[in-house]
Amino acid sequence: QNVLSSAKEFEEVSDFKADGIVKNVYKGTDGGKCVGYCVSVAPSGYGGEMEIMVGVDSDLKFTGIDIVSSSETAGLGKNASKESFRSQFEGLGKTVTVKKSAPKKENNEIQALSGATITSNAVADGANAAIEAVEKDLGIRYDAIQKEAIHQAIQNKVFILTGGPGTGKTTVINGMI
Repeated sequence: QNVLSSAKEFEEVSDFKADGIVKNVYKGTDGGKCVGYCVSVAPSGYGGEMEIMVGVDSDLKFTGIDIVSSSETAGLGKNASKESFRSQFEGLGKTVTVKKSAPKKENNEIQALSGATITSNAVADGANAAIEAVEKDLGIRYDAIQKEAIHQAIQNKVFILTGGPGTGKTTVINGMI
């Protein structure tokens, strides 16, 4: 409940099969209504596998990140467990990227931990994988071109989306919002 405070109850998504760094998915509900998901991920950081719980709301935005365990370097990668780092993800959506300086929240960017870029990228990879797992559970599928279009739309101030009927323009727009 630390990463999805709006949920009162949690239920493991029984038909989910562990995939890559995603280990488990739990649906969070309040009064029987789905309010989001908690996703257990295990990306590789500088010190090895990290165990992270990621909260994702029903709008596919991050609600929280908890570093459950890691073997990251004290004073560097271990700082990923600090609120100042974890809180950067809140409210962001898919395709979080790590910047060493001057991140722009509107571009889904977070500030890398000083001296711990590998750890920072591992947490971002875990968070992005969590949203992909939730999309999978919800039946949302994007192909590589659509994912790139969504990423470019978030990163750039001007974006032109073209294509004929049935090419996925509406799907890309829904992915951006």
